Amino acid sequence: MKIGEILSRAWKIVWKFKVLWLFGILASCGQAGGSSSGGSSGGGSGGSQALHMPTQWMADIGNMEWFLILLLIAAGVVFILFMVFLVMALNTVGRVGIVRGALQAEEGKEKLSFGELLSGVKPFFWRILGLNLLIGVSMFALVILGVLALIFIGIITLGFGLILLIPLLLLFVPLMWAVVVVQEQANVALIVEDIGILDALKRAWQVVLSKPGYYLVMGLILFLGVGFLGMLVIGLPMLPVFVPMIIGFIISDQAAINTGLILSGICFVVYLPFLLALVGLLRSYVVTSWTLTYLQLAGPASIKPAVVLPPSEPAATPPEETLPDPLTGS
Repeated sequence: MKIGEILSRAWKIVWKFKVLWLFGILASCGQAGGSSSGGSSGGGSGGSQALHMPTQWMADIGNMEWFLILLLIAAGVVFILFMVFLVMALNTVGRVGIVRGALQAEEGKEKLSFGELLSGVKPFFWRILGLNLLIGVSMFALVILGVLALIFIGIITLGFGLILLIPLLLLFVPLMWAVVVVQEQANVALIVEDIGILDALKRAWQVVLSKPGYYLVMGLILFLGVGFLGMLVIGLPMLPVFVPMIIGFIISDQAAINTGLILSGICFVVYLPFLLALVGLLRSYVVTSWTLTYLQLAGPASIKPAVVLPPSEPAATPPEETLPDPLTGS
C-alpha cells in the first residue's frame, strides 16, 4: 500500500463528487465547537441593571416552588439530550454517506446523487450511531475514573504522587489518537462488511494491529497535517471578519461597538458559505482517506456484495457429432 496514492485518490474522489461535501458538513457536527457572540445596547443605568440581572434571576429561582425548579431541570436535561442526539444523528448520516460514496466511486460509478446516498444511510444508521455512542461513553467514563483516581492519589500523597504519574499523563494524547483510529476503521468496517457493532470493533482492531506503522503515518498526516492545514485555510480568513468588532471595542464607544458588531456579523454571513464548503471538503477528504485505507489493508475480499448470486451450474456439454466413415459410409 502506498500512502501517497491513497491520499491522491481520496482527493480525486472528493473533488469529482462534490456531493460528498454536503455529507462532510453533516459529519463535522460534533467534531469541533462553535462560538457565538452578541451585544446589548443601553445607556446610563441600563448597563448597571444588566450587571444585576444574573443576581435577580437567582433570586427569582430561589422564590420558585420546588416542583417548578425540578421541572426546569428536567426540561434542561431533556433539551441537552435532544441536542446531543441531533448532533450525533447528523454526524452519523454524514459519515455513512461519505463512506458509501467512496465505495461507489471505487466501484467505478460516474455520478453520485445526494438522494441515493441518503437513502443508503438507513441500513447502517442505528449501528453506526450505537458504535460511536459506545466508544464515546466508554472514553468519557474512563476519563472520569482517571480524574477521580488522580484526585484520590493527590490527596493521600499530598500531591507528590502526581509527579510519578506525569509519564502516564503524557501517554494520554497518543492513546486518544489510537482510539480515534480504531473508531474510524470500525465505522468503515461496519459499512463495508455489513457487520454488527462488536464485530466491527474486533475487525478494526485486527486490521490496525496488522499494519500499525501505516496507521501511525496515516494518523499523523490526517490528524496533524490535514488538521493544521484546516486551521490555516479556515482560520486565517476568519481574522478579517472580527476586525470591525475589535476596532469597535478598542475605541470603547458604544456606537463604534455596535457598528463593529454589525459589520462583523455581515462579514461572517458573507463568509459562511465558503466556511461550510471548506469544512465539508476537509471532513469528506479525511473520511474518504480512512475508507480507502481500510479497503487497501483489509483487502477487497472484505467488501460484502449487495447481491449474492447462486453458483451457476456448468453448462451441459453437447454430444460429440460422429462423422460417417468414408470407407463404409456408416
